Amino acid sequence: MSESTTPTYAQLAEYLAYLAQLADITGGLVDLDDMRPLALEVRLASVKALLYARQSDILDQDNVEQFPFFLELLNGVAVEVESVTGTNPQNGTVRALAVQAITYGVAAQIEFAAYPEQQLGDSARAGQLQGRFTELLDRLRAVVAEGAEGALPASVGGPRGSFPPARPYPDAAERWPGSC
Repeated sequence: MSESTTPTYAQLAEYLAYLAQLADITGGLVDLDDMRPLALEVRLASVKALLYARQSDILDQDNVEQFPFFLELLNGVAVEVESVTGTNPQNGTVRALAVQAITYGVAAQIEFAAYPEQQLGDSARAGQLQGRFTELLDRLRAVVAEGAEGALPASVGGPRGSFPPARPYPDAAERWPGSC
């Protein structure tokens, strides 16, 4: 559901169609009644978009065996996010940010599970997705701590590395070191 506090008929119809599609894809392998409310708002297409470059057929309807795994991850990550936001945050910034965090968290977990041998260091794709998930959780914590539904803080945290400061561009009037 989106920004308004009272969903429109079209939003409800779209949401129910999405739930029916998930139930149809899983063939009853997973009981959607056991899913967390925020987890059910995460769109399959959003998770697929984060993983598409890696494997274009991931989470396709032809790969039904992936869906119980996907839904379990979805529910698990939703529990993590709900520990920050509460079970059913009000529609608006917190809810949208929570759904986005769940999307990144699930994509990171799938990436870790599908390609464990390629996840070396922080520069690996799963590490990048997990880093984004962590940033979104930090942002959620800040928004919830402020008790505001409105504007997000401009930045959370500080620098991530210990790189030396950039050297200034050389003055054109100065000679290059080692030049003749």
